[in-house]
Amino acid sequence: VFIRDTIHEMRDTNKILVVFIFFSIIILIDL
Repeated sequence: VFIRDTIHEMRDTNKILVVFIFFSIIILIDL
């Protein structure tokens, strides 16, 4: 159960990272 929760948290962190990178690219292109 612990491993499963850890994998789920990693997945959520990955989504946040992808969104952050996506917005960073948009901001850089706007600049």
